[in-house]
Amino acid sequence: MAAQESKVDISKIVGFILPGLLLLFFLFSAILVSHTVHKTRKAVGELQALEKQRNALDVEWSQLLLEQSTLGSFIEIENKAKGELKMLVPEVNQVVIVKP
Repeated sequence: MAAQESKVDISKIVGFILPGLLLLFFLFSAILVSHTVHKTRKAVGELQALEKQRNALDVEWSQLLLEQSTLGSFIEIENKAKGELKMLVPEVNQVVIVKP
């Protein structure tokens, strides 16, 4: 009779502990999933911000390259020399040739 009582007690214990353990496991798993989703969304937000910054820097780089090519042209340099520095091309009689 004692063997039957121990079997009943074990089955009752297993009947209560196993669902409890499964419930704890599922709760822990749900918390981990929630945490992972939060971290993923945060990382995606940071990625989007960095991509936006990269695009802005690409636009600025393109504008700087365009400005560099404009400022480096001979016509632009000549216009600045004439306008800002008041330089002129010398007349033929003003040119002196020095021989070594």
